[in-house]
Amino acid sequence: MFLLTVGRLYLNRQVIVLMSGLGVRNQAFFALQDNMLQQLADMLIRENSAIDALAQVSVMLLLAR
Repeated sequence: MFLLTVGRLYLNRQVIVLMSGLGVRNQAFFALQDNMLQQLADMLIRENSAIDALAQVSVMLLLAR
């Protein structure tokens, strides 16, 4: 029996180059980047967004143990 855990994935330059070579359009990466920048800005402006983000990180750290 295998246990699958879901974690946060990160796109680094090598993965983006590989995926671009496989046909993923650059617009998809720009959309992901815009989404992340919007979330970061939201955390700076809205206290609840920052608290939610910290809670998500805490859960991921607990699951990683």
